[in-house]
Amino acid sequence: MNSTNKNIKVASSEKIVGNTFFSTLSELSLLMTSVFFIMAARYLGVVEYGKFSTAIGFVSLFTILVLFGFTYSITKIIVRHHEKAGIYVGHALYIQLLFAIFCFGLCMGAAYLLKGRYSDEIRLLMALVFCAETLRCLGLVLRASVKALGHFHYDTLAVNAERLFLLLVGIPVLILKRDIFFVAAILALSRLISVLILMYTLKRAGHRILIRPQLNIGIELIRGSTIYVVQSAFWRVYDHIDVVMLSLMGSFAQVGLYKAGRQILEGLWFIPNILTEVTYPEMAARHLVSSERVFTLFDKVFKYMLIMGVMVTIGTIIIAKPLVNLIYGDGYEKTTIILILLGITIIPSYLRYMFGNTLVAIDLQKREMAISVSRSGFNAIANLALIPFWGVIGATIATVATDYFAIIFYVRVLIEKKLLRKSQWQFIYKPFVAAAACVPIYLGIQGLHGFTQFVIIIPAYILFIFLLRVFNMHELNLFQQITISRLPWLRLVQIQKKAD
Repeated sequence: MNSTNKNIKVASSEKIVGNTFFSTLSELSLLMTSVFFIMAARYLGVVEYGKFSTAIGFVSLFTILVLFGFTYSITKIIVRHHEKAGIYVGHALYIQLLFAIFCFGLCMGAAYLLKGRYSDEIRLLMALVFCAETLRCLGLVLRASVKALGHFHYDTLAVNAERLFLLLVGIPVLILKRDIFFVAAILALSRLISVLILMYTLKRAGHRILIRPQLNIGIELIRGSTIYVVQSAFWRVYDHIDVVMLSLMGSFAQVGLYKAGRQILEGLWFIPNILTEVTYPEMAARHLVSSERVFTLFDKVFKYMLIMGVMVTIGTIIIAKPLVNLIYGDGYEKTTIILILLGITIIPSYLRYMFGNTLVAIDLQKREMAISVSRSGFNAIANLALIPFWGVIGATIATVATDYFAIIFYVRVLIEKKLLRKSQWQFIYKPFVAAAACVPIYLGIQGLHGFTQFVIIIPAYILFIFLLRVFNMHELNLFQQITISRLPWLRLVQIQKKAD
């Protein structure tokens, strides 16, 4: 770490919160994608949705090579050399397309070897999904690039265009056709829209993408990304191996039930995404300045992630049954217990996502990779052991056990690197105390509908958080200033109050 590096720009608190505002707009639109997949589950039915989920899970095990960890390496390169963004982005996209051709052959070859389980229909679906996932990988590298340049508003524009297309065009087509191939085609088209917008906005910002292959730049990118692709590969295995193993050892109906539960939680991943995607490039920049600046940012993000994780866990458990009945309808009754069990993983999964990205940002990729390898191995073994006996519930229990298994190792590393300190105990226990304070209220409203319970309990939790003084005055004032500056109508209200 170079504590005297004066060429690295470290963002102010106001800039970070401002970027968080735009990232929030981007990630909140993730709910649109979740609505699309939820509607797909509802209108395709359990079995067909299980086939579609299987195709995505299987293909994702191969497209990780297309992504090749470039989202991490390109961020670090651009943070250091803004003026070379177009050259490096162009080379990254070129390499990704070459890898996509190679990986497509591997994917379809592996699917053919499993033809006893995956029919011609499933393999054709996988080919179409592969196109959609490849476009997603290209888009992720472009998104990482514009955020490293500080253009969070471009990212917001692109992802909202993609997800609005899914919502406004995809859902009507889904309802009319109810066909898994149409769903895959719409998904691919939406991601193409995002890629084209990101490329155009980069050009307008003066960073024209140059795809003129130079061997030295290509080697630099691949060499710089190798450690990340290994780490990311095990992340991807963890995310999708349960679906693939369930499809091979169980049935497509079980996959549909399980994935329906996970889809609800995936829709709530905008929360860790907002904080992590804003802070990762900033964490990487601060690491080049001083360890104390890294801790200052980590400390804040850790607190906010813990608060939100506890709140989302409470909400998920309370409304699991009425929510599943509302959005999925008949045939998904078993998804309720799956969602409740998966809700137990929200806190550790939110934290390990943030912890993992922090380790990568401060150049501890090897430690992150070791944890990812252990986590993925544990998850595969747990699924292999539990699915034959308990089917979809076994896959769910394996996911729960794996997240708690992984968080132990992250905590050990972060304590060693002095990012987790005794001083943080002043707020770590408070979200859990706030949650415990809600228990008597919850027991007293058992006769009410689940959604009504939710409306009562969540505000109560937030109130207890404030009563316990989790946030200091500086944080509250900063949030108020940024909110007013970003939302003109609030600024007008403030001006009117001063005039009165």
